Amino acid sequence: MKKILIAVIGVFALQNLWAAETRLRYDRPAEKWMEAVPIGNGRLSGMIYGGVKTDRIALNEISMWSGQPDSTSNNLCGADRLAEMRGHFFNNEPEKGDSLGWKYLNGRMTSFGTHVPVGDLVLEMNTGKNAVSGYSRCLDLADAVTSVTYDSGDVTYTREYIASFPTQVIAVRLTSSEKGMLTFAIGLDLLRSADIHTSGDCLRFGGKVDFPLHGPGGVNFVGMVKIIPEGGKIVAEGNRMRVESADAATILVDIRTDYNNKDSVDDKN
Repeated sequence: MKKILIAVIGVFALQNLWAAETRLRYDRPAEKWMEAVPIGNGRLSGMIYGGVKTDRIALNEISMWSGQPDSTSNNLCGADRLAEMRGHFFNNEPEKGDSLGWKYLNGRMTSFGTHVPVGDLVLEMNTGKNAVSGYSRCLDLADAVTSVTYDSGDVTYTREYIASFPTQVIAVRLTSSEKGMLTFAIGLDLLRSADIHTSGDCLRFGGKVDFPLHGPGGVNFVGMVKIIPEGGKIVAEGNRMRVESADAATILVDIRTDYNNKDSVDDKN
């Protein structure tokens, strides 16, 4: 019986240890990208800074590419061309062999491009004139949830962030311990040139990944940020939205491109 009791105690101790080891906790917001914590679902991702007055989520989408595909960018050197080059070298004509090598062994100077980030979703929180205390930022690796909690006066504010695979969106849940105390503005600070406009309870944006350094091409992209307040009201302020005196709010983010992924698996298979 004693051995069984010890074993049970050991199991509970290991569970508590596991829970502690799968949470990363910080007592201050991130000041730079490397200090932010990640969420992702395989397609969309975000780096959470967790600021009190200004919070940033650095957004990314897997198919945000500059440049363009080019199946002929590599000139394949077949056996006949290789034999031609060798013939010149064997005939003591290294200049001609070298010239053919540069012609057949080098790809054409077109740009395949590179993956680029989208930019930041920016939350401007109204914390009032009260001092902020009890700040905590946490990444729970077991549940794939990032959270930020702090007190302002007698009110506790909480933000939770996830990247959902089933729904393919990034979601942010904002709550306050007292009703009607949640006021914030939401906007976009994009790294790519894009049109941003408000529509009802949504921020919509779209553009093209135009990167002259990488040559012509680049995918077209569109995105939407939907705000769902509980209580209070939502108003448009130029290219951003403002939620006033809400009890809670949920933010949903999605981004899509016209990237032609020929390697994707058919959903029917």
